[in-house]
Amino acid sequence: MSLEQNLFHFSAAKTLAEIQQLNEALRDSDGYDDFRKKAERITDTFNKRWQQTEYQTAVNCAENASTYRRLKGKTKVFPYWQYRTAGDDKVREEHAALDGLILRHDDPLWDRIYPPNGWKCRCYVVPKMAAEVNVSEQSQHEIAERYMQTADWKNAEAQHWNINRAKQGLVFDANQMYIRKFPNNAATYMDKVRPDQWGLENSIKKLQQQATETAAVYNGTAEEFWEAHKQLIDGMEFLVVKDYNGREWKMDRKTFDIHTTNKAKKRAYRVELLDNIFNVAQNPDEVWLGRTDEDWGNGIKTLDSYLFIKYYTYQAIAVAGKIKGDKFICSTWFPIRDKNVRKGILVKNRR
Repeated sequence: MSLEQNLFHFSAAKTLAEIQQLNEALRDSDGYDDFRKKAERITDTFNKRWQQTEYQTAVNCAENASTYRRLKGKTKVFPYWQYRTAGDDKVREEHAALDGLILRHDDPLWDRIYPPNGWKCRCYVVPKMAAEVNVSEQSQHEIAERYMQTADWKNAEAQHWNINRAKQGLVFDANQMYIRKFPNNAATYMDKVRPDQWGLENSIKKLQQQATETAAVYNGTAEEFWEAHKQLIDGMEFLVVKDYNGREWKMDRKTFDIHTTNKAKKRAYRVELLDNIFNVAQNPDEVWLGRTDEDWGNGIKTLDSYLFIKYYTYQAIAVAGKIKGDKFICSTWFPIRDKNVRKGILVKNRR
């Protein structure tokens, strides 16, 4: 899931960066023919020359991340890992020097050289049992240290490849996002992007007027709804909300009670919205990836909060979810009254 979020972030930044370059070309062009030539160069660079490299890099990162998670669960049997290359004539000379390197799974060097180690790097890691290893730790560290003195490694560092992307759940890190190419934009720009910048209508009222479906009104009690829909998971009761992508977001009883009573805040009115929660998550008109106000206050920069929105006649309803490690947590649902909740990366648009 963290890799998916990272790719959303990267692709969205790329799109905005391309738009900004096209806008700049439009301002600086002497007529249409001049703009067309500049636009062709820009779109060719973004969508042809870089795309193949980005695709291959994303695939390699995803495969290595899957291997990393699998091997971390088998360290008692395979306490050592071996660095391997693709073994063909396309392998970089510097990476070929690492081929066969063996380190313990928890060696800090993996935080720096776990593959991939650059654009289009196809290197990977294989597990080794202790009985299969007959090299000294010092000799292996010396091999790694020699590599880190090469021009290829210095270049990898400069391009921010000197991290374990599998461990951090990254395909592209923040310093490789296209948005960084524009110095006037803050590093956290992506979580501030407004609907109009994605080509969407800003007005919630207008979107409601375009809606053809009317929101359901739940007439029962919160307790009745919970009893009708609760699921028992690992001995605990949860309200499970499945989204349009088949992911299951879980809400515990305490959170449910907070949002259906006036104990903490005046939220009892949300009970009448309960019959819409499943429809909003499964059939959203928009899905946004961003940060919560709480994240802002705590200085958390990770974009790990999802907002599913559906427009009904006279009303817009949102269901919010947050990623915490490997858990999908359904955190709240509410009628949208503030248009500013629609910001960040537009993951899905049904219109």
